[in-house]
Amino acid sequence: MTDNVFLNREPANKLGHLKKAEARRKTQALLQELGIELDVDQKISALSVVQQQVVEIVKALSVEASVLIMDEPSATLTDKELRKLFDIIAMLKAKGVCIIYISHRMEELFKIADRVSVLKDGKFMGTREIKDTSEEELIRLMVGRKLEDYFPGLGNTQDTLLLEVKHLEKKGRLDDINFTLHAGEILGISGMGGSGRTLLIQCLLGVVAKDGGTIFINGEQREIASIRDAIQHGIGYIPEDRKALGIFLSMLSSLSVKDNITISSLESYLNYGLINKKKEFARAQEQVNQLNIKISGMQQLIGELSGGNQQKAVMRVGF
Repeated sequence: MTDNVFLNREPANKLGHLKKAEARRKTQALLQELGIELDVDQKISALSVVQQQVVEIVKALSVEASVLIMDEPSATLTDKELRKLFDIIAMLKAKGVCIIYISHRMEELFKIADRVSVLKDGKFMGTREIKDTSEEELIRLMVGRKLEDYFPGLGNTQDTLLLEVKHLEKKGRLDDINFTLHAGEILGISGMGGSGRTLLIQCLLGVVAKDGGTIFINGEQREIASIRDAIQHGIGYIPEDRKALGIFLSMLSSLSVKDNITISSLESYLNYGLINKKKEFARAQEQVNQLNIKISGMQQLIGELSGGNQQKAVMRVGF
């Protein structure tokens, strides 16, 4: 982790070699100053998404940046970690650091921002002093119209029981988990970081083997031992870490929008062992239109899209 924090700094000696002991000491000092507890010798790949986000912030601070851009920094932070982030922002602001804070979360902007600028589809919609504006005005600028109903009534829940989990266990982590999910229903699973939310989903998907319990889909008991099993039973997954787990960025630099949308359901486009390209393209285009994914063309690389449009592409995978 030390190397990640000081990756962009000048070499520490004339031979161009980074002085590991000095970098380690400075990293520890930075973390201690910010009240962050991390092992400086731990591999960055072993850290959680939240911890990696913290390292990125510390890295920016290590170069004593006068302008700090934070792009959705709170997306994976718990409430406690978010409060710590706000404390760090307040400390930097007091030192004269200019901060550009990008967020979809209105409540955050009203807690820390002095001014807010709104963009919509790549167009500048205006800047407001935070003390002179409201959530309603900012939302109107973002969506281009006034929203009359923030929380539409929910009346689509049906009696059909789609998913039932009984006594699911993972030794030392999950204990006697039970819930049901009906057609048209939204079930929220909440908890602090490390509480087992992601592990529970991994057990449902077959990524992690459960130690006990049963899963029923449409009233029938099913054994899900892999992602393939989950897809075949009609379960799709939108991961917390979109770039690492949700889209293909590393194959040939990045797969296309079309490939990312259809890759988990290629079997439905097979014709005598070959992919029916016309059918695959039509299905991908249908989903792009349905979710209004902003692209220049179906062959555009997924890595060139904005985070929001990447997320829309992920939402269609497996459906």
